[in-house]
Amino acid sequence: MRQRMLISALLVLVSVMAGQAQTAEVVAKLIRATERLQLRTAQVDSIVQTITASRTHRHLPTAKAVYDFRLLDTTHTTDRLTGLGTEASPLDIAQQGATTGQVLRWSGAAWVPNGINLYDVVTTSQTVSTEVNQVWIDTLTVGITLNLPPCNAANDGVRFEFIKMGPDAYGVDIEPSGSEEFSDTQPTKTIFSPNMTFACTCRYTGGVGRWMYNSM
Repeated sequence: MRQRMLISALLVLVSVMAGQAQTAEVVAKLIRATERLQLRTAQVDSIVQTITASRTHRHLPTAKAVYDFRLLDTTHTTDRLTGLGTEASPLDIAQQGATTGQVLRWSGAAWVPNGINLYDVVTTSQTVSTEVNQVWIDTLTVGITLNLPPCNAANDGVRFEFIKMGPDAYGVDIEPSGSEEFSDTQPTKTIFSPNMTFACTCRYTGGVGRWMYNSM
């Protein structure tokens, strides 16, 4: 009788120990399966990927799950880029209104198109576009006014050259935008003589924009 009781007790002990071992193994697997996975700068709590018999690539399930997650993940961009980041639609720099010959210039907040030796020929009053660098004034029959664009953070460093190529003696007034001034605090500069060049550059600092200038 004592032997039977001893054998029964041993069987119970072995069963308990086996159950504990199985529990420990399951917990260990659970920890491994729920660890946080970090992919570059993106963090995810879990990635679930079903492996079926039809998949013959023999990739490890974890590697396949990570591949599918990154392949199907959404790429967020601004309107300064075009494309979807796929083979059929690769990412590229958007035109952003740029014209032939322009280059990118840092505005202090973003990359924007800027003129490089692009020119315009004018004979009437108008506001000068930041897309050009040179403004040629052709023969005039009356004086005109050319208004500069705002000298702000976006246009800091923008430079213009005004060249009077007509033989007339009519004046060309060059005026900053709104209440802005030239570096000598004057609101207007005027050129009369043929073949005269007037250059100015926007300098924006301390929240104030002024046009530095030079006459040649």
